[in-house]
Formats: sequence, C-alpha cells, structure tokens
Amino acid sequence: MPKFIKNMRFKFEFSRSLERSEGSESDWNLLDNVDFSIESKDFIGTGLGIFLGTWYFFSGHWIANNCIAVTVAILAIEFIRLNKFVNGILLLCGLFVYDIFWVFGTGIMMAVAKNLDIPIKVTFPRDFLSNGLFGKQLALLGLGDIVIPGIFIAMLLRFDTRLGRKNSYTYFYSGYIAYIVAIIMTFVMMHVFKHAQPALLYLVPACLGAPLLIAFVNKDLGAMFKYEDIPEIKVQSQEIKAPDESKKDN
Repeated sequence: MPKFIKNMRFKFEFSRSLERSEGSESDWNLLDNVDFSIESKDFIGTGLGIFLGTWYFFSGHWIANNCIAVTVAILAIEFIRLNKFVNGILLLCGLFVYDIFWVFGTGIMMAVAKNLDIPIKVTFPRDFLSNGLFGKQLALLGLGDIVIPGIFIAMLLRFDTRLGRKNSYTYFYSGYIAYIVAIIMTFVMMHVFKHAQPALLYLVPACLGAPLLIAFVNKDLGAMFKYEDIPEIKVQSQEIKAPDESKKDN
C-alpha cells in the first residue's frame, strides 16, 4: 500500500434490540462473538475484486480471468501446507501419473479445461501478435500446475529459513528455477508435437530432482526429511496432587 494513503482500522460490533427492563440503562444488548475489524486498505482490495469480477462476468476477457486465477493460486500456496517433504513427494508423484493418464490416455482433461468457463486456468492468446489483447486462440495452463508445485516450493523456502544459513535460499531458488525451466520445456514440447502436454510430466521431475540432488550433495537429506512445516505442540500434563489431609486445620 502506498505510504501517502493512511491505513485506518475500523471495528464493527453487532447488537440486538431488547425490551427495556427495570433498572436497564440500554435498549441494546451486545452479541457475543459477532464483530469484525476492517482496514482502509481492505476497501481497495474489495473494490478491485468487484471490478475484476464484474469485468470477467460480462466479458470473459483473458486478462480478468488471469488476475482472478493468479489471486486464487497465491492464496492456495499461502494457506495450504503439506507439513513434511514426504507428503509433498507422494502428492507430486501421484499427480504426475494422474496428469499423464488424463492428458495422453483420454481427451477428457483438455475438453474440461477448454469448455469450463471459470477462472481455473491461466490463459494467453497465441495470436497476440496479430490480434493483440483480443486474441481468441488461447494457450492455457491449469491452476493445478501452478498451485501444486508452488506449495512444494513454498515449503522449500520455509525449510531454508529453518536451516538459518545467512542469506542462503538454496533450496527455494533451485525449485523455483527448475519450475521455470520445466514450464518453458512444456510449451516448447507443445509447439514441437502440436499436442497438449501434461505440465506435471516436466514439472515434477524438475521440482523434485533439483532440490533433492542439492540436498544429497550438501548432506541435508536427513534434515529435509525430518523437517516439519507444522511442528507438533507437545503438551505436558500436570499432575494434580490431592492436598494432604493431615495439614488441614481441624
């Protein structure tokens, strides 16, 4: 938020009307747990969201679609956590097989992606040079191909932070660069074979292989597999001892 815009916080509390009773000073009773706070910056976000939603609803333009889709992807990456790297590896490997089967084995995946007109994909016009922003021949990338590897790469960043090595984000950058290279490879293969490609076919080996190989070289594999994104909270039980009856006053 720009510094010249002052951010203010507002708090709203809800109450209900009551019949005035004897000795009561107010006709209103505050409702428990029915209040919320909002900041002035939230009005900007709300206004922008309404604008994008309205624009997409009436035009279906690919820029509005992409703004909404990327917002959903960012929120998903921020809030979804896998806790352990083993969970991330199993998830990516499972979706690797799933994506290959549904793209190469059947045409269902592409049919759904093309015909389902909701912002669950990022699109870009292939005829941009000839038709500009109003191109109709759209290339697409499903949100799953962004969110799933993104969750794993975000965990790599938190792992780097946990290691506490000064100004070192080795595993995050390795996963991030691997993702970019794999995405480029996906579009190259689409152009070469003139056929839809399962992005996870390239993303999974790259996003898993690069950080795991570096962890093996740096001898961090043990620390990586022991790492927990959401550490368990150990609650120590306190023994309640009964008071000694002999100490009671008679």
